[in-house]
Amino acid sequence: MVGLGITGGSIYFLAENNALVYDTSSNVSILVGSCPLLTMLLVGCIRHEMRPTGRQIVGALIAFTGMTLVVLNGQFVLHLNPLGDTLAIFAALTWATYSLLITYVNGRYSSDFITRKVFFYGSLTILPFVLFSKHHTINIANLSHPIIFCNIVFLGLVASTICYVAWNWTLNTIGTFRATNYIFFQSSITLIIASVALNEPITIMAVIGLFILIGGMFITLRA
Repeated sequence: MVGLGITGGSIYFLAENNALVYDTSSNVSILVGSCPLLTMLLVGCIRHEMRPTGRQIVGALIAFTGMTLVVLNGQFVLHLNPLGDTLAIFAALTWATYSLLITYVNGRYSSDFITRKVFFYGSLTILPFVLFSKHHTINIANLSHPIIFCNIVFLGLVASTICYVAWNWTLNTIGTFRATNYIFFQSSITLIIASVALNEPITIMAVIGLFILIGGMFITLRA
């Protein structure tokens, strides 16, 4: 449980959020989006009874290619940043480790119990980073701003509590590989919401990438 809290609660978010400080969102999205592939390789190496098939790996590679095209959305130029890219890859590896560790506890404990432990140990292990950060000063008055308050409520209740309970339940229900591969769809959902809410354009390249992604997912899930 401590390992789950560290990998899925504190270190993952520290690595991903700091990667966004030094790198572009596209680069981070692509590198962090590789976690389904990394999960397959890591779980397959550690737990031989859960080793993925060749078809699953090929399908995941195809889906990753499609996801990359969706994220790029017509922009072919990637601005590489060694520190940001390293943090993003580390975040993906951390999430893959979380997915591995949770295979040992799913079925033994309920999803809400696992989520409570993840949040507790995640909060506990992130405190040193908060206390020693130069940005650790918190202005309580900021909570009076509706946008800030609503953002915190959304992040805490929806994006964290509800999503983690749902995610842990999904891992236990359909298996690690099948569940993790659905992460590839995150980029497509982001693309659609950004188009509706922010009027960001959707290019032909992104549409092609979406069809490639769906094809790769179909191959993986039918394996």
